[in-house]
This record gives sequence, structure tokens and C-alpha cells, in this order.
Amino acid sequence: PDANVYVPAWLWDNNYPGDHPVYWENSTLKYLSCDYGGKANALFADNGNIYVGGQLKKDPSGQMLPVIWKNNVPQYLSDSFGAVNDLLVQNDKVYAVGYIKSFGVTVPVFWENGVQTILSIKNGTANAVSFSNNNIYIGGGMNDPTQTFYTFPIVWSNGDVIYTGKSHGIITSVCFAN
Repeated sequence: PDANVYVPAWLWDNNYPGDHPVYWENSTLKYLSCDYGGKANALFADNGNIYVGGQLKKDPSGQMLPVIWKNNVPQYLSDSFGAVNDLLVQNDKVYAVGYIKSFGVTVPVFWENGVQTILSIKNGTANAVSFSNNNIYIGGGMNDPTQTFYTFPIVWSNGDVIYTGKSHGIITSVCFAN
């Protein structure tokens, strides 16, 4: 191919304690560093660096924590259960979105170079991140506190809500075209 194709994933391995985070570079399977289980959810390639977002256990009995691997070296983003669902690199900054659990509630979060910001809606998840005209756009879902498993789509721009859907759904991707 003219360009490299990267696909993040996770595999079950009977010889391994749980899920193993991986990615394919073209047709080559690459295992990410992982001792106790993890998942790879997103990948961004930039200037020869490979950034993979997902979740990873620190110890065998521990919970899955949000993580970014840069060139296969993990950086944990929180000590709370959670995951990175999407990431990108723009202007030498690494932007990631996902969720953490806080006091039993799923909280949508945004990380810029590892610094965590809780988004304005406190019960939901951030699933997608995009950058346009020096603005960060994040798509996700907001849980309805009155109904179990009922989620509304939501979009944040620079941390502020700019769209909330009126019907059940969730945003999984945000992109811009010129």
C-alpha cells in the first residue's frame, strides 16, 4: 500500500491471563506491553511515533485503567477504572478521550498530554475526539438518570456542550472535511 494501515484491537489468548492489547501495522500483528490484561481501542500515528489508547491492568487482581502507549511504553492516565476510547496528536500535544468510574458513576473525561479534565456532563462517556480551527471537538453519550441504559448523543467543543440529542443514541466519531 501507499500508506501504512494501523488497526488497534485486543485478542484473547488461552496462554495469557485475559485480553491482550494489540494492533496490526499493515498485515503484521504487534503485541503491546501488557502483564495482566488490557485492550487497545484507538491508534494514532504521528512523525514515526505510534500512540495507542485503551485500558490496562497494573496487577493481576486490579481493575482496568485508562492508558496511552507511546511506542509500546504505557502511560497510565488515572488510578480509577476507565478507558481511552479515542486519541489524536495535534501541534505536539496528545489529546485523548474516554471515561473513568467515580463513586460508581461513569464520568466522561478528556486528557491533554496526560492532564485529566472531567467534561461538563457527569454521567456518560466520551468516545471520539477531533481537532479543527484550534478547537477540540468531543463526541459521546450522556446517560439519562431516569432510565437504565438510555443514552443521548452529546458533543462538546473545548469542554462546553454544544449539542445534545433528543433521542436515544451515542456519538462514535467526529470528523471535519475541507
